[in-house]
Parts: sequence; C-alpha cells; structure tokens
Amino acid sequence: MKSKKVKEIMSSDIACATGETSLVEVSKLMVNENCGEIPIVGSLINKNIIGVITDRDIVCRTLGSGKNPMNLKAQDCMTRNVVTVDPEMTISDCLQLMGENKIRRIPVVDENNFLTGIVSQADLIRFADKEEAIKTFRKVSSPSESPSSLQ
Repeated sequence: MKSKKVKEIMSSDIACATGETSLVEVSKLMVNENCGEIPIVGSLINKNIIGVITDRDIVCRTLGSGKNPMNLKAQDCMTRNVVTVDPEMTISDCLQLMGENKIRRIPVVDENNFLTGIVSQADLIRFADKEEAIKTFRKVSSPSESPSSLQ
C-alpha cells in the first residue's frame, strides 16, 4: 500500500499573520479560525514563513513575563526556529518529526519556504496509522521543559 503524503491530508486554507500583526489581532484570528497556532509570514502575498505563534506563546512569553500583550506584535513572542515539512513527505515521517520536536501542528512549506498548508493532530488522527499517531501524541503530550525555557 502506498504511503499517503502530507499534501493529501494538510489543511490548505489557513489563516496567517505578519510579524507586525498585533497580538490582539492574532488572538482574534485564533478565535475566528478555532485554532491554537497561527503561522507568521514575511508577506501576506507570497507567505514566506518566518515563525509561528501559539496561544501558549502569547501567555508564556507575555503575561508570564509580566508584559502587556495589548502593546505587542506577533514578532515579539513568536517562535522563530520553525519546524516545517515538505508537501511530499510521508505522513509517517511527519509524525516522527512532530514527536521528536514535541509539536502538535506543523506548517507545510514548498521549496521556496512559502506556506502551503498546515498539518494538525486532528488531520493525523483521521488519516495516519492509528497506533503510530497515538504513540506520537503520547510523546508530544509528555512533560517537557518549563515555560521559562521557551525562546
């Protein structure tokens, strides 16, 4: 049986923001899109990925550090070293990468680093080998470093 590729299961109509987008606007996007992560791009036209921001990033890197999120932009608390996947990668390889990096969502980028989609745990539970997905989700959900270690 042929392995499914990331491009076959990814969500391709995803909300994104730029580094200059206010955290208030990023938060509104999360609410409107019912998601916990927004890819941050250099330009909304070509969508070259420069980071991601999660609801946890906003809490830990602003409120948890005594900063006022009302005055900050996405670039102030986004994760810059983004783990991404290629649309041609197998679902199994994508699961392995998510487990190794303890991440719940992973942006999909093309050869030019342009955002083409995102793969979430929900996508994987629908399409991946169930045992492999469960093993990965256990790894992702296991205790990790303290929030102060976020960069």
